[in-house]
Amino acid sequence: MKWLTRIVIGILIIILVGFFGLWIAGQRSDRGHFAASIMIDRPINEVYNALIDPEMTKKWVSGIAEIKRLTPGNTHVGTKLLLIEDVSGHRVSMEEEITDLQPPRLVKYTTQSQGNPLHSFTELGEYQLEEKDGKTQFTLDSHITYHGFLYSLFEPLITPSVKSKFAGDQMTLKKILEQGK
Repeated sequence: MKWLTRIVIGILIIILVGFFGLWIAGQRSDRGHFAASIMIDRPINEVYNALIDPEMTKKWVSGIAEIKRLTPGNTHVGTKLLLIEDVSGHRVSMEEEITDLQPPRLVKYTTQSQGNPLHSFTELGEYQLEEKDGKTQFTLDSHITYHGFLYSLFEPLITPSVKSKFAGDQMTLKKILEQGK
């Protein structure tokens, strides 16, 4: 019976150390922040137009199943979109608002997940474009705040996978645009 008690206590200690480690890792200054950059062999206007076109977004952002315009007209500051994304078999609804546009160099946006507040997030992101010799440097800079205790606790595990996803999405955009040359 003593060995069973020791095993249970050992397992509890491992779990507590894991939670404490995640909590410590979540206290870093760059919590929820990442940036990714890629050079695309296309003119800046072409890359910019691909970033603000919802139909094009569905092609290069992995997991996006649907995008609905909530604001009529061309993309402008205040434009709102409803994005439906498949994440690990679950559909996640997000409302995105364009907060700043400086064509063709900058797009800033805020994305807020919809639904369960214990599993929600807010993203403040921006796309920066810089033209260099007919090519475009595309940089994504994002800060995501996770809401709810567990979602926030697991941020140190979530952020690297989200960064990797966005880097892959940038590579997809590069391939799409460069194939059209």
